[in-house]
Amino acid sequence: MTGFSDNTVRNVEAGKDTTVSYLVEVCIAVGLHPKDLFDMELEMKPRFELSPERKNKKKLTLRIREYIREGYFDTSRSAKDVVLKLEEDGIRTSSAVLSNILPRWLKTTKKGRRNSYRSK
Repeated sequence: MTGFSDNTVRNVEAGKDTTVSYLVEVCIAVGLHPKDLFDMELEMKPRFELSPERKNKKKLTLRIREYIREGYFDTSRSAKDVVLKLEEDGIRTSSAVLSNILPRWLKTTKKGRRNSYRSK
């Protein structure tokens, strides 16, 4: 009824990793609405915890995006300026870390040996 191979159907029935589209097709074939299949309590937590270093990078990235939205980078800023601003907000980092992150969202210009960052 699904058009799937026997092996695919066996894998779905055995609870092996599958795609949402496969589950939906199987539900349709057996007359079960997909939302009824998932009408259960689930523990909502990630499979793995982030390392402290990765948690800090996530926090750092979110704060930089916030600075961009607030217009902080409407004026050209050095990495040191950003380090100091982040320290005011309780986030410790280095210019080296920022030089890898800031170019993703900001225009970078060289001033001698130093980079300057500004909104695009």
